[in-house]
Amino acid sequence: MITPTTMKTSSNLQQHAGKTFRNCRLVQLVLILYLAGIILLGAFIPARCNTGTRMNKTVPLISGSVVDSHGAIVRMDTMRKVVYLISSADEFGEGAGKILQILSEKGVRASFFLTGNFLRNPGFKNIVREMKAGGHYIGPHSDRHLLYNDWEKRDSLLVTKEQFRSDMENNLKELRHAGIKRHSIRFFLPPYEWYNRQIFEWCSEMKLRIINFTPGTGTNADYTTPDMKSYKTSDELMDRLLRFEKNNRTGLNGAFILIHLGTHPDRKDKFYDKLGSLIDELQSRGYEFGRF
Repeated sequence: MITPTTMKTSSNLQQHAGKTFRNCRLVQLVLILYLAGIILLGAFIPARCNTGTRMNKTVPLISGSVVDSHGAIVRMDTMRKVVYLISSADEFGEGAGKILQILSEKGVRASFFLTGNFLRNPGFKNIVREMKAGGHYIGPHSDRHLLYNDWEKRDSLLVTKEQFRSDMENNLKELRHAGIKRHSIRFFLPPYEWYNRQIFEWCSEMKLRIINFTPGTGTNADYTTPDMKSYKTSDELMDRLLRFEKNNRTGLNGAFILIHLGTHPDRKDKFYDKLGSLIDELQSRGYEFGRF
């Protein structure tokens, strides 16, 4: 028999159930808003590189990039099978025409870092125009190819901040005269590929990010001449690079491979002559080519 007491108890249970349901919905809503807040907050927190070093918010942040202890990006995402050909030039550039021809034939784009000395040289004007027409990245390499810091004591500067900024601004001016817009210039390869943390900070103030060849790739020694103890033949450079690719856990994923546009006349064995075969070999191993 249903009594008034039974009906009252049933009504209380329904009210309690309704309140519990509303509380659950409220908890769900709070959790959703909390997670959404975390996602939005993450979008405004400066990213961290693989080394855990916070990158300056005034310079480009690249997801997955690897930086060295001085702040330079030395490798892109090691999860992607993409390599980056980079090239620098100052007074020598005899291989530029051949390099650009090979890149055009292979359908590959590269990144070129040029000094003011190179850009002012009338003999290289057409080369720079060809780089632009080919869709390659063109960036600064200093104006006068200064040595910024001591070879032995890396933390010892050889230039003042004023000298550094003046030299960089002159390099950027020459790039502008060559038709390279300032907003497209984000990356900088220091002269001699040598720098320290202070240079990194000064570059960051100018909204430039230092990059450098990937340690261990070895092709940066293509400038050496036979009279040097560190001299390496082109065959040795190629073998060293491919050994690195084979033995490194991530191969050449994201690696920066440096090849100079020209070398001293005393070096007859030019590594850029092997560029075509290098591209073919890396493509046969499944690599693609990127540019900045």
